[in-house]
Amino acid sequence: MEGIHEIWGESNINKREYKNLIHRISNASHCIPVKPEYTHRICAHFIHKKLETVAGAPPPMLLVYVAEMMGQYWLPQRIDFEVILESMEKSIDPKFLSSDYITKSLENSKKWIKKEPFAEGWFEDDHAVDQLLKKTFPDFPKIINEKDLMEALFHILVDVLEPKRTIWADRMALMAIWAFSSLDKHKRLGKDFFILSRELYGNTPMDEIPIMIEIAQLTLHSAIKRATALQ
Repeated sequence: MEGIHEIWGESNINKREYKNLIHRISNASHCIPVKPEYTHRICAHFIHKKLETVAGAPPPMLLVYVAEMMGQYWLPQRIDFEVILESMEKSIDPKFLSSDYITKSLENSKKWIKKEPFAEGWFEDDHAVDQLLKKTFPDFPKIINEKDLMEALFHILVDVLEPKRTIWADRMALMAIWAFSSLDKHKRLGKDFFILSRELYGNTPMDEIPIMIEIAQLTLHSAIKRATALQ
């Protein structure tokens, strides 16, 4: 189910307590300052996503409280990713859209999995992954040789990630919006998220997108760990 599931907030605190709270949150989680427009756009989008899933579903009550405190009235409005990407492309320096830079960007993006907190949860861990691996390897999670590992990665790329290609493309487009809206160093990643999302919306094979190979590996490792723990 998609949408806004949880809202958290504090009230009745003074300015000093507020600053300390923001400092603790920033140190404990991956929070960065963004433009107000980002909050408005994302809230409207995910309210719409929730309504797509559950017709007539009300937003969380605390979200309504936050909207009132901010003087906002969010209407459900889906983000048109095609329009957004066209706008982004026009704003990006052409030198970052050259074939050489695109190749470099895609290669560098695979490092996010191990270096960037925002990519820590980028893997698939649903029942379909477990069923696929058990069907392919009767002794799973005992995958002991390189040939089996490569075959497992191939199946995850083709049978798990490829059917969810548009979902991952949407995620990277949302990340591009986030990066371009950020007020810190993450803004520089906007063009790279744009490139990645465009490759996923296109016809580039999954095994030619380095970060998707990393996501497949993380998916496999997670499945092995999960299956081993159940033994």
